[in-house]
Amino acid sequence: MKEGWFITVVILLLSFLTLFLFLMLPQAALAQEGTWTHSSPTWAITYIHSGGSWNVSQNHSHLYAGKNLSESFAHSLYANASGGESVILDTWSVLPASYGSQLSTGTAIGYDSLGTEGQLTTREGTDVGFYSRGIGCLDASVGSQVALTRGIAHSSTRVEKGIGYDFSSRGKGSVEVGCNSVAIGDAHGTYSQHITADGEFNIYYSADISLRGNPSCPFWGAP
Repeated sequence: MKEGWFITVVILLLSFLTLFLFLMLPQAALAQEGTWTHSSPTWAITYIHSGGSWNVSQNHSHLYAGKNLSESFAHSLYANASGGESVILDTWSVLPASYGSQLSTGTAIGYDSLGTEGQLTTREGTDVGFYSRGIGCLDASVGSQVALTRGIAHSSTRVEKGIGYDFSSRGKGSVEVGCNSVAIGDAHGTYSQHITADGEFNIYYSADISLRGNPSCPFWGAP
């Protein structure tokens, strides 16, 4: 029964990876044709399947400052398991657009302690800061912390004139998920929310932080 469950998780993860490549690579090819020539598309894909203990820690970042735009994206993932069986898929993509960059991240994690004392602990976070005459000004962070003895967790982040974050997890253990955002002037305001769960849980969380143009943005004169 457990083997069938874990095979299902692996199939779902590989399907997610295939869909990600199908959606992102054609867009990257178009972006290279020159809507934003001072930045290149970037992406990274990490896939790990392990029996026994393992750990991974990785960070990705993107910085850009132009005449009317300054932006920064940072994504971090930490995961560690002691015993049991783990599978993790983490993707990161930055695609240039005429008004800025489009950020996409996706993480899917599955774990089964297989009757051991093992536990999978993960921390994931994405920090976003962009300041533009046409987009607005925003500093925001989204992320989650999960400790699973059995179950799956999935998250995705999208940045395109705003930031969207979706997280879902089911299984046994503990989870904390949430977001913080601070906007300059009247672009959006300030928002913070965090949700925690323990024991057997099935949780879905979604945050959508949008912007409108903000004339008080301090980066009008960025070089």
